[in-house]
Amino acid sequence: MRINRIVFALFLMGSGLSFAGLPDGWKAVGKRFGGDGMVDLYRGTLHSYYAEQVPADGLVLSEEFRLTKPWVNLKFTEQTFAGVISLIAVDDAGNRREMRNIPPPTIQHEGWLNDGWFAFDVSGLLGQRVYFQVSGLRTLDDFTLETVEQADRSRGPESLDWFADKIMKLMRADEAVANSDPFRPVIHTAIPSGKSWDANGLVFKDGVYHFFYLARPNGSSPVMGHKVSSDLVHWEERMPACLTSYEKGEHAIWSGSAILDDSGRCHIFYTSVGPDRPTACNPHQGHDVSLDAEFNRFEKVNPNMIVTDRDIPIPVQQVRDPYVFKRGDTYYMTITGGRLREEYRKDTSKLFHWDAKKEMPVLMLFESADLNDWTYRGVAFEEDRPGFFEVSDVFEQDGRWFFSPGGIRYYVGEFDFEKGRFAADKKGIANTGLFYAYRSMTAPDGRRLAISRIKEGGDMAVKKWTECYTFVREWWLEDDILRQRPAVENQILRGRHQSFSGPVAGVKEILKAGTEVELIAEFDATTAATCGLQLRRSNDGSQFLEIGWDVQRKEAWVSVIKDGEAATYKAPWMARLAVKPEAKKDPGKVKFQVIIDRGLVEVFVDDEKTMNRWVEDIPLDCTGIAVFAEGGQASVSRLDCWSLKK
Repeated sequence: MRINRIVFALFLMGSGLSFAGLPDGWKAVGKRFGGDGMVDLYRGTLHSYYAEQVPADGLVLSEEFRLTKPWVNLKFTEQTFAGVISLIAVDDAGNRREMRNIPPPTIQHEGWLNDGWFAFDVSGLLGQRVYFQVSGLRTLDDFTLETVEQADRSRGPESLDWFADKIMKLMRADEAVANSDPFRPVIHTAIPSGKSWDANGLVFKDGVYHFFYLARPNGSSPVMGHKVSSDLVHWEERMPACLTSYEKGEHAIWSGSAILDDSGRCHIFYTSVGPDRPTACNPHQGHDVSLDAEFNRFEKVNPNMIVTDRDIPIPVQQVRDPYVFKRGDTYYMTITGGRLREEYRKDTSKLFHWDAKKEMPVLMLFESADLNDWTYRGVAFEEDRPGFFEVSDVFEQDGRWFFSPGGIRYYVGEFDFEKGRFAADKKGIANTGLFYAYRSMTAPDGRRLAISRIKEGGDMAVKKWTECYTFVREWWLEDDILRQRPAVENQILRGRHQSFSGPVAGVKEILKAGTEVELIAEFDATTAATCGLQLRRSNDGSQFLEIGWDVQRKEAWVSVIKDGEAATYKAPWMARLAVKPEAKKDPGKVKFQVIIDRGLVEVFVDDEKTMNRWVEDIPLDCTGIAVFAEGGQASVSRLDCWSLKK
């Protein structure tokens, strides 16, 4: 045992105990400890033996006691604690009534910033007889619990004023290392250091845009970060808006959305993952509310706002990513998931092990008058194919409703709110590449603004960053086709301007540019079969990023060219990308709008389709820009190039 003094305030109210082995009031039962549920038991003789897998049935149990306070606070001396702690309620006859697993200290990074204190809300069990059970210990030496106390308040990190500040410091801990990577974007926003995850919400109040995003700071569980901007371009980091509440039974928080109520308070809805809500099966949906007008402080209202097996009357898993919007006086929430197909519903006892092939994607609808109490309205939309939906975004324009799960595919149709059904009569592909998890909002001037996560890029282990977010873009529907372009606010980044126009046959190098560039080019293919741009071009022309248009295929593409051939990569997101605009009227004409930000490229085609990819294998000193036409001649009617600078 690594400790020689334990205070168990539950039982002795602070008196110190010396012991050999376990502390007074605790006992070990079972025959063996293994940590992972099974251990190797060797049988046979010295020269002939074999290993048999047998259950690791060792447990450590406390005495029974009655809960008289709303909080139980636990303090551990070392991070080597590897067991699973459960609080078990019993009736007067000693029969088990309920068991609640406490999130393991090994995954609660924040507790170790709090001198080893962890807190758990037991207000729902007040007055009941309970005892602790610890399983999964490798050895009794792993039992490093020092103090247990009942209390009127939490000692956990979430209740401390400095907790968010600690997380903020973690977010900036490796910022210098992350920013030293020459390929890390400097115009696109991201977490200072760590992993930038899904976009979780855009709201506007008093001249300020607020952007909420899921992120993983180095050394922390997921948090919902918070940035503010007056121009959608220059973002300032604020304290995280939503943190994992271990004392409320959460293991982690996942994606959601943000909305303002009529009084201007900001509400955040998120997915709550915990020991009694397995990740893939039935996470709960939680609710966070701002405490001040600038949204600097938030309060966790209810991590169990919507509980899958209580509030959703269909067999469904992968339940997550609440998206909230308002129509008239009513708030609506969409939650995505996968419904178990009819032929697999005979045995739903092993929900966690459902195979995605046995599911079909569903969009579920809830409604509320006050953002607190929600009523299930049913499945609003489903597709007859394997899999599930996630990260929905929904908006209306001129009576037509748009729904996108994740930001790649989208659907347009009619939404009957009386019946709670969305009928899609148009499907489309908006983006290809590494876009994922959009969030959109209606700006004060009526424009629909959207921002998305860009996956991959960077390296967490060495470079201390990965992923970032797109430029904020404008969305609108035109003949039921999603149109998009960079928001006009991004033009304040434009600096030195260069231009070109004229005929081209073959390859013509026209400009030199820097590492952060915006370019708008319009081509008329005339007699050419293909035409386009060569960017990040080396001096000898042996390597470059090619953005082209195929007249016959009516297809735009992006590819890295090295020594005259398209480069090949193991990673699928590095492969050649291609899109086909739907609104194309003249296949001989095409417009490209390109954003180059060091190792990242975003491409808009005809203000409709978009592509993006990382280009981290072409040196940054390759700054040439060329135009090309193959199979004939093309005309560049417009090419404007600006250097970009924050």
